[in-house]
Amino acid sequence: MNKQVNRQQTPSPQDFRELLQREFRRRLDANPRYSLRAFAKSLGIYHATLSSLLSGRRPFSAKTIRQIGGALGLTPKDLETHAAKSTPTNSKAVVELQEDEFNLIANWQHDAVLELLQLPDEAHEARSMAKRLKMTAADVLVSLQLLERTGMIERDEEDGWRILKPNSSTLLGENQTSHARRAHQKALLEKSKQALDEVAIALRDHSSITMTVNTDDLPELKTAIRDFRRKLMAFAQRKNANPDSVYQLQIALFPLTNQETEQ
Repeated sequence: MNKQVNRQQTPSPQDFRELLQREFRRRLDANPRYSLRAFAKSLGIYHATLSSLLSGRRPFSAKTIRQIGGALGLTPKDLETHAAKSTPTNSKAVVELQEDEFNLIANWQHDAVLELLQLPDEAHEARSMAKRLKMTAADVLVSLQLLERTGMIERDEEDGWRILKPNSSTLLGENQTSHARRAHQKALLEKSKQALDEVAIALRDHSSITMTVNTDDLPELKTAIRDFRRKLMAFAQRKNANPDSVYQLQIALFPLTNQETEQ
């Protein structure tokens, strides 16, 4: 996937929101206990205002950009470039969509947020969603913004968010992989390991089988796994199922014996 960014593009208000989100993520990575309130205090603004700016509920004014950008240490030239583009716009650069697609594949959290929004009677407030998914409110806000930009959801004044593309899939071609795809699976494996220690066995199922396989049968085995996934999803999301939780299904088929060449 091409992730080369044209450095000569004029920054847009969306660029400034991304800049703010990335800076918040950087501080969270350095200190997991870092809060939205602490970030807002460092920028000299009210935490509720910052939350609205990060989620896209509130547009950036030139004054706000100058204030926040100054606190972040942006140069006067960069500040004025962002401030000059402070009028909200619906245009999206191709590069932004490519990076969004990359992030949607690489991060399990975005899929989890999307699925949680589909539960009936589920609160759409970021802090409540974060508690349900064991995420930070900041991560939820970033996911909501990303899902909105990629056309998965849209804002609903009454209900919070409306799903536009339910049951999203991040599948590539059956014989393709990527760094993002591998990162996605690695993160889910870590979540699965955590569930072994933290979730009661009545609420999970971890099992495996070891078997001999003719490698010529692998295409048919993969097809059987794909069909099983789709059948299981159709059952779980059948009409009147009344879902109340978000679950993750993982199925792994890989060799234990040495392979002479990697296909």
